[in-house]
Amino acid sequence: LSVCKNLDSELALYNKLDVLESLDLSFSNINSTSLTLLLNKAQNLKTLHLSSCKNLNSELTLTQNLDALELLYLDSSS
Repeated sequence: LSVCKNLDSELALYNKLDVLESLDLSFSNINSTSLTLLLNKAQNLKTLHLSSCKNLNSELTLTQNLDALELLYLDSSS
């Protein structure tokens, strides 16, 4: 999903996000609300790329722990 410009909260409606292990949102326009919804459904995520995401400008309110997360890339993110 890197460089996607039309990411919104509808992504979180998919039921199979719990099997997702890697997610690259680099250079996308995802916002904090949409990312929170995604992360709350993707509790088995191991790798998350958020490099150059400019719309992450508020707190993430997570209801799930990201215990599986091993790598987080945040270069030049807001």
